[in-house]
Amino acid sequence: MHIIVFMKPVPTEINLPYSPRGTLLRDSSSWNVNPEDACALEAALLLKDTNKNVKVTIITMSYQKGKALLYEGLAKGADHAIFIYDPLFSESDTRATAQILSKVLSGLNYDLIFCGYRSADAGTSSLPFRISEGLNLPILSNVTDLSCNQKNIYAISHVNYGYVETETTLPCVVSFHKDANHPRLPNMRLLSSAYDYPVETFTDKDLKLDITDMGWSGSALHVEEIFSPVLTKKGYIIDDTEKDAVDRLYAQLKQDHIL
Repeated sequence: MHIIVFMKPVPTEINLPYSPRGTLLRDSSSWNVNPEDACALEAALLLKDTNKNVKVTIITMSYQKGKALLYEGLAKGADHAIFIYDPLFSESDTRATAQILSKVLSGLNYDLIFCGYRSADAGTSSLPFRISEGLNLPILSNVTDLSCNQKNIYAISHVNYGYVETETTLPCVVSFHKDANHPRLPNMRLLSSAYDYPVETFTDKDLKLDITDMGWSGSALHVEEIFSPVLTKKGYIIDDTEKDAVDRLYAQLKQDHIL
């Protein structure tokens, strides 16, 4: 069984510089692995722990510094790493990113595609669905637990305020909830050799994408303006007994049309 896992670097700083087009200048930031992608990798490694026939490939599409997260994934136990980078890919939204990732995946054999339900920086949750649609694969979304065999996968997904059990056939896309598991730390023995691993790299010369399928030109979402919201009303402190404080707060929320 071959599992593909997407890993995205997300900025650790709050106030990042923007380009004139309103896109983040990601190379100006330090980064961490997107938390939900870390859960996706852990889910793949848990399957590998119990089945020696499972192979895990990690993929990141990012700027040059983001390549380092692949070594972190290899140090956790992934078997293979793919780095997708080209200046032409910068400023890609989820549509363009899905086009690029789908082109890479079209040349691979796989049984499962794992990723986080959403990213910590954009949070649109749309990429897994775009990948599913682009590759014509079923999708299990916001998964907290799963089991699978060579043909089928069974999952529990978080839905609104409850859970639902789902089942589908392989191959498929699976996106993971932030509380799906507790990601492991890198193994020091594996970390010592991870940086010697030959990471496979894809650029536009390899993928030969149309300009309308990548970068700014291939993006459906263009930011018109970025601004910080202005606080128009100060808060207040209700200093009273518990019951009277609740009554006053309830009345104020109704007056402000919040309730």
